[in-house]
Amino acid sequence: MKLDAVQMFSDYFEDEFMIENKDNMNDIIKHISECNNEFILKNRTNGEVLEFVRNRIDEPNYKIDNRIEIIDNGIIVPFCFKKFWDLIKNSIPRKIKKISIPLHDVKIDVSLFSEFKDLEEIELNDYGVFDENDMKYLNDNTSVKKINARNIYSLKGKENTTYTDGIIVYGNILINDIDREEEYKDELYIETLKINASQIEKIIKCFPNIKKVFLIVNEDRYSITINNKDVIIEVTNNETNNKNEVDELFKLLGYIVK
Repeated sequence: MKLDAVQMFSDYFEDEFMIENKDNMNDIIKHISECNNEFILKNRTNGEVLEFVRNRIDEPNYKIDNRIEIIDNGIIVPFCFKKFWDLIKNSIPRKIKKISIPLHDVKIDVSLFSEFKDLEEIELNDYGVFDENDMKYLNDNTSVKKINARNIYSLKGKENTTYTDGIIVYGNILINDIDREEEYKDELYIETLKINASQIEKIIKCFPNIKKVFLIVNEDRYSITINNKDVIIEVTNNETNNKNEVDELFKLLGYIVK
């Protein structure tokens, strides 16, 4: 979804949305302020804003469903317009532990998350994505431990990351692909530029049935066979001189290296 489509959608529909919901806005804000542990903000457009724009161009009287639906710990809107977000954002309780938002709509300044001192988890419920600068800020300045998103792969191969299919760990934050397969996998490919024990541990813990890990560190490749707490580590390219570092990694993670 291109930015110009989003802007056009806002130009056509934002003021109508604000006017139609003016009378119940205080009730909406009160509901948001009373959310407990979690705040959810979802939209109903599902990325189809360009279609709605075309409908309005073809038919000037075309309307969208402007209702604000109240749900447990949150609301559903047709689209998270900027004027609406600016109106409600300060009402979100600062003690929540999880927030679910459509990042692409909102264009949030990530510094806002530093105000939520107990925030542990962020879910991006559209196709928005945090870029590398956003992730650095979240890692350095917030208590966030996990992010659920659908578009995580732009961070693959960046500094301070470890990657496997469906999961990236950036710094101390685990980023989970919402649509990834469940934890039944018994083999993993893990890639990183530099071994980070904490990041690799976070990934392995997501797959309790793991029996085989193929670890790629730059050009170095290792095959790790796991049997309960016993591991056998093999070098699979002959140019590697860092096997001892991998041995120490798995010892640090509580395994017995055979």
